[in-house]
Amino acid sequence: MCKQKEIMDGFIEMVTTLIGDKNTQRKCIDEVSIFQDRLGSFGRSLALDSSKTMQPHEWWKIFGCGASNLQNLAMNILSQTSSSGCERN
Repeated sequence: MCKQKEIMDGFIEMVTTLIGDKNTQRKCIDEVSIFQDRLGSFGRSLALDSSKTMQPHEWWKIFGCGASNLQNLAMNILSQTSSSGCERN
């Protein structure tokens, strides 16, 4: 359970850092349970199967509609470029 706490603490920190509006922050936190409990489109077998083969940005665009605030956050994070400094060949 300790690892879960660390993950959720990091997630909450990210939400409060990236989302300025307190109401949207609360909605995003509320929507995490929809995702974790696989409710709505998140629980469809197609969503579960597709999560293994689709690009994350496309997956969230298609299956994240039932948690629109979480979807927006995920797509925002996924659209950021990496600043690792690593070159690609």
